[in-house]
Amino acid sequence: MHIVNGQVVPGDKVFNEVREFHVKVKWETVVDDDKGVKNWEVRQKYDYGLPVRNVFCGMYRHDIANWIADELQRRKQ
Repeated sequence: MHIVNGQVVPGDKVFNEVREFHVKVKWETVVDDDKGVKNWEVRQKYDYGLPVRNVFCGMYRHDIANWIADELQRRKQ
């Protein structure tokens, strides 16, 4: 996924919250719900827990981010 532009717009369609905001993104790789990379898979392979309960998070392990991207490419529809 990458952000199409930096424009942030208010909305309430995802979390039904008053203070909800959105940015337009382009999904580069789409997989079925049951084929997504699970946190337990990353923890088992790398002993690293993915950030959870956040919309945007920083990942400081680029090797893991690259593995997830490659794995999603492999699993895509």
